[in-house]
Amino acid sequence: MPMQASFVRGDVISVLRTNAHGVADKGLVPGDIVKVGGRKKNGWLRVKCQRTGELVTIRSGRHLCLKSEATRPASQIDLLIRENQVVSAEQRAKVAEAMVKSLTAERDELRSLLTTQSERVSEYQNLQQDWHDTLEQKARLQVQLEQQLQQLRADSDAAAMAYHARVSELEEQLDKFLRAGEDDWQVEEDDWCHDGHCESHGDDDPVSNMQAEYAPCPAP
Repeated sequence: MPMQASFVRGDVISVLRTNAHGVADKGLVPGDIVKVGGRKKNGWLRVKCQRTGELVTIRSGRHLCLKSEATRPASQIDLLIRENQVVSAEQRAKVAEAMVKSLTAERDELRSLLTTQSERVSEYQNLQQDWHDTLEQKARLQVQLEQQLQQLRADSDAAAMAYHARVSELEEQLDKFLRAGEDDWQVEEDDWCHDGHCESHGDDDPVSNMQAEYAPCPAP
């Protein structure tokens, strides 16, 4: 089989085998057509696969040939291998698609859960803010009540002082009134004795003297 010892930029190459060194695990399958985009050292080539459109780096060798030289028809074994590789690739694609769907569903579920958690966090923050506002309101109300209580105590003390002062004033007025009444009574008593209606019988009690003066005479 002819072999191109050295490929150049622009050559269109047919891949004969993919298990060779420098081609394995590059995503190529036997029969793929690649185009050389550039050469590197030690026979390495930068090529683009027409089937996948991907750029890969492979090494030149007997596993590659120019497309114009790949005139030998593929054997039945090669066709079976190629079919098997295609089927495997399709199966891997289906598995990958199923995995993508599963991961997408899991992502959507996680997004929904995250949204729910965010809403719960927001609700908790609102409740916490309301709780802090309530505490602040209670603290302000407590301060107001303490101020009102202090004012009531001050008013009560002032009222008690005013009450005691008024009671003392009334007691003084009553005492003065009683003393004035005693003085008037003594003056009237002295005036009555000086008018001749009261005589001394050795007893200073005017009532006793009046009873002795007007006592009836004894019977003969």
